[in-house]
Amino acid sequence: MRIIPALLGEHAVIYSLLDMIERKRQEWSPEETRLAVVMLATALESHAVIEEELLFRELEPHLGLGHGPLGVMLADHEQIEAILARLALATPEELGPLVAQLTETTREHFDKEETVLFGLSEKFLAPELLRDLGARWAKRRNVDVRSLAEGS
Repeated sequence: MRIIPALLGEHAVIYSLLDMIERKRQEWSPEETRLAVVMLATALESHAVIEEELLFRELEPHLGLGHGPLGVMLADHEQIEAILARLALATPEELGPLVAQLTETTREHFDKEETVLFGLSEKFLAPELLRDLGARWAKRRNVDVRSLAEGS
């Protein structure tokens, strides 16, 4: 299994969390909102670490790190982390606007990955490397992908 479908699968899970938070936030107490944000933060932080340590590291020789697409991706990760840090200390009145900022920023970031970065990954990284990265993703996620076709 290649890493790009794995990361897209993680995006799908996070999109579901974003949808739920956007749909239910008005009904929830501040404590319920904070709990949902903690779950979202856990997923986002774990996803970002895997992207940075596996995919970005391999793309760096092709794209550079401090500028261009990888620079944008890393800046987005830092922006999302900053919003999460602010949410951890937010008053009940600040929760709504910060959650809206987090969901919008995350969706915009994922769109950049899906429309630009993942295509560049397919262009610059060999299929064998993408499969190796997928295997490393599976090992880190403790997922057994042996039953999947070799070419996926």
